[in-house]
Amino acid sequence: MRILMIEPLEPLAFSKTPVSDPSTLIGHHEVLSIPLPTTVAGLIGASIGVTIPESINDSVNALTKLVEKLESAGCSKPIVKGPLLLFRNLDIKPHVYIATSSMYIPITRLRKGFDLVYVDAVNCGECVELKHEERVGVKLVRGYTKNNVTMLEKVADMGFMYRYSVSRYRDVFGDGLTPIIIYATNCSFDLSTIERIGGEGRKAKVTITNVNRIPVDEELRKKVLETIERIASPWEVKEDELYLALTPIPILPHENTININPINPELPGLEFVKEITGVIPVVRNQQEKPQIKKRVERLSLGYSEVVKARRPQILALPQATIVKTKKLNTKPAELIETLWSIGYSSLLNITTCCKEV
Repeated sequence: MRILMIEPLEPLAFSKTPVSDPSTLIGHHEVLSIPLPTTVAGLIGASIGVTIPESINDSVNALTKLVEKLESAGCSKPIVKGPLLLFRNLDIKPHVYIATSSMYIPITRLRKGFDLVYVDAVNCGECVELKHEERVGVKLVRGYTKNNVTMLEKVADMGFMYRYSVSRYRDVFGDGLTPIIIYATNCSFDLSTIERIGGEGRKAKVTITNVNRIPVDEELRKKVLETIERIASPWEVKEDELYLALTPIPILPHENTININPINPELPGLEFVKEITGVIPVVRNQQEKPQIKKRVERLSLGYSEVVKARRPQILALPQATIVKTKKLNTKPAELIETLWSIGYSSLLNITTCCKEV
C-alpha cells in the first residue's frame, strides 16, 4: 500500500476564507483543520514538476487538466484518500486521529449510543485541539527604481498589510504538537521533497512511499494500515453501511435555493448517499447528551496557482458528516467526478468500529 505523508516544517495556513474577506475585519481569518484535496493534488503536481498550459485560463478546467497530468505521471483515481493524522511529541500512548472542524479525535474515542455514533471527549487527555494563531502579512513586490536604477530584490509594497491565521495543534496542557498528515495514495512513484503548501509560503516535507516506511513503531503502523483499509471513495462504498466523511462532500444544487431531503437525497454529488445522518457530535461532559445536526456549508475550492485566481465556491456537507451509503449506479457530473478523483468525499467506514455504550 502506498501512502502520502505531509509533515509541516512550520505552522501552516489552510484558508477557509480569503484574507481579504470582510469577516477578517471583525473577527479572524478562518482556517481549516486539514488541507483541502485540491491543495494536496496541487502539492503532488508541484513536487513532480507538473505544468499546466498557459492557454488554460479557467481555474476549474485547470483542475481537470491537473488530474489528467497526474494520471500520466503514474497516479490513478482517486489520487488520495484520507486524511488520518499522527502527532509527534505527544506524551501519551500514540493514536490514529481523524479531524473535525476544530479538534482531532483518536479513533478509539468513537462511540455508539443514543441511536447514533458520537465522539466521547469526556476527560480526553489524548484529544488535540486546533488553535488559531494570528500573524501579520506584508505584500511584497519585486523590483523598484532607485537613482534611475531598477533594483530586483523584494520589498514591501507601501500600505499593504493584512492579518492571517496559521494552525497550531495543542494538547490538553496547551503544549504544541507536530502532526503527520497521512493519505492513502494511488501514485506509483516515490517522492521525498520539501514543498510549499497552503497559503503564505508555508512549507512541509512531502513523502510518497510504502506504508511500512511510516516513522512510527510497528503497533501504531499496524493501526494506521487497518484504518486506511476502511477508507473508501464514492466508487468503493458498500451498501447500507455508515461512513464518516474525512473530507467535505461537494454538492451541486439544481437551483439557487437548496432544500436537501436527508433520506435518499437526489442532488449531484450525493449519488452514493442513501441517508444523511449529520455532523458527528462531540460530547465534552458526562451530563451532555449527544445531539446531531445536519449542515450544509459553502466550500471554497482554494486558490489556483496556474490561473492566479481563487476557484469558485460550491456547497458541501462538511467533514465529519455521517452518511449511510448506497451503491453508485450513475455517472456523476464532470466537476463532481474531478473532485472525487482528487480526494473529496473520502469516507471512513464506521459501521463496526465503535464501542457500544
